[in-house]
Amino acid sequence: DTFAEAQQLLSQLSSYISPIEKLHCIQNALRSVIYVLLKKKASSLDNSSQYELFTVVDLILATMKLIQEISCKNWFSECMFLQHSIHETIQTSEKDIHFYYFVFKMAV
Repeated sequence: DTFAEAQQLLSQLSSYISPIEKLHCIQNALRSVIYVLLKKKASSLDNSSQYELFTVVDLILATMKLIQEISCKNWFSECMFLQHSIHETIQTSEKDIHFYYFVFKMAV
């Protein structure tokens, strides 16, 4: 199950030290969540609504569920740590990490 994989990935967040490692952890976990949402949406689609996708709100809600199922007491601290270092950490080729961080921050 990919949601379990996302849980496992995100539960390792506090074991990483550098901001870029933490951001890549969040990115990988949320990519797994996106895969679950796409798979769920594809299985529920009929022919008339084949182009319907999920929204960022769906992703935030799924990420909130993911965070609730992981026993970690320092989600907010992780967010604050990353907020102070995200601009120095991200290279121009990795701008999508800003999106993943935003979703994570909104879910926390």
